[in-house]
Amino acid sequence: MTSNLQSIGDNDHRRFSLGYPLMLLLLASILFGSYAFAQDEPVAPISTDTNQPTDSEIENRLSEIFSKIDGLEAVTVESEVGVVTLGGTVLRETLAADAERLAEAVQGVVAVQNEVRRDNRFLNQVQPVIRKLSEIGKTALVSLPLILLAVLIVTLFWWLGGWISRVLRLPNAWAPNLFVDELVRLFVRLIFGLVGFMIAAEMVGATALLVSILGGLGVVGLALGFAIRDTVENFVASVLLSLRQPFGVNEHVVIDGNEGRVVRLTSRATILLDLNGNHVRLPNSLVYKSTIVNYSRNSKRRFQFDVGVDTDVEPSMAQDLAVTTLADIEGVLSEPSPQCIVHALGDSNVVLRIYGWIDQTVTDFTKTRSVCMAAVKHAFEAAAINMPEPIYRLRVENVDSTASIKATVSEDRPAHPVEPHDLKPDTAIADQVEQQQDGHDLLSNDAPRE
Repeated sequence: MTSNLQSIGDNDHRRFSLGYPLMLLLLASILFGSYAFAQDEPVAPISTDTNQPTDSEIENRLSEIFSKIDGLEAVTVESEVGVVTLGGTVLRETLAADAERLAEAVQGVVAVQNEVRRDNRFLNQVQPVIRKLSEIGKTALVSLPLILLAVLIVTLFWWLGGWISRVLRLPNAWAPNLFVDELVRLFVRLIFGLVGFMIAAEMVGATALLVSILGGLGVVGLALGFAIRDTVENFVASVLLSLRQPFGVNEHVVIDGNEGRVVRLTSRATILLDLNGNHVRLPNSLVYKSTIVNYSRNSKRRFQFDVGVDTDVEPSMAQDLAVTTLADIEGVLSEPSPQCIVHALGDSNVVLRIYGWIDQTVTDFTKTRSVCMAAVKHAFEAAAINMPEPIYRLRVENVDSTASIKATVSEDRPAHPVEPHDLKPDTAIADQVEQQQDGHDLLSNDAPRE
């Protein structure tokens, strides 16, 4: 029993003796593995930067910046762990935003609290304006001799342009009438004035200002062009009408259905005197785009009228008689000769259309046409050529059978010859137009005519 216990104890002692080194070996392995793993992992860098500005440095830096900027002198700065608080007052809200933007750009600033307020006191608002005006006045006073020289140059060039425009003799190809002549002369004067203004701007160092003014004028001119489009359109149409005149003063025209004699052409409208003595004002833009009938450009003018004859009448005989009748009337031209054609076949007659030509300078259109119509009627009646009226069929009801119905038939009336008439042109409207001429007209007898 004792030997057995001793053997068990020896075995335990051996196991303990063997396990102890193994445990030490395992512990050493763990420690070595941990050391090796630690050597493989990157070591976090330790910040050694000591150049970050302190709060006092940030405050001093911003205060120095604000003191150099006009309008930010009264802004106060406080910094705590990089958080900057701006205070004080400014004259405009935009200056507060500028101060905040500058503070954010300084190194070391983490955040900005903008507590800057606008100073609404009257004197504080007015003083900068007065100071600015005072500076401008001092600058202008120093530059006064140069400014006076610039004004003298502009005046000299403007006067020179006016003198050249007055003595300039423009060819007819450039200025066919007084209106275009004035436009060309004004353009010459403006060119000289612009050159003088550019030289003066270069002298005083205001070239950028000149470019800005010209650009602004271009935008303003474009806006005005849209606003007064009708006026500009009429003005351009008046220039075109004065260059290529489709009518002249006192000429008989029909424009867009308006008939009359031309009184004048202005920079905006064309004035007509209609055949009733009324003034008709037509916009030049309408005149330029409308169909224009000018009766005065060609002295020869054709008239026409229709007459109906009985179906039993030989048309050729009536045609020859009509032509012969017109040829015998004084005022009707023999070349081109009168004509008569069969125009239409009616229910109870044959319609003849008769043409004749006159010279408007010696014969009135309306008078001659009237005399010719009366002469043809007289000739047809003398030749027993019936000119029937329309036939109407009557239905009579409830009439006593014993009653007699009588029809009254007009007997042929004796034909009377047409007495001679005064066929000279009617000058009533033309005389009124002449009386209304005042010289303010864009129409010229020397301009090309269409």
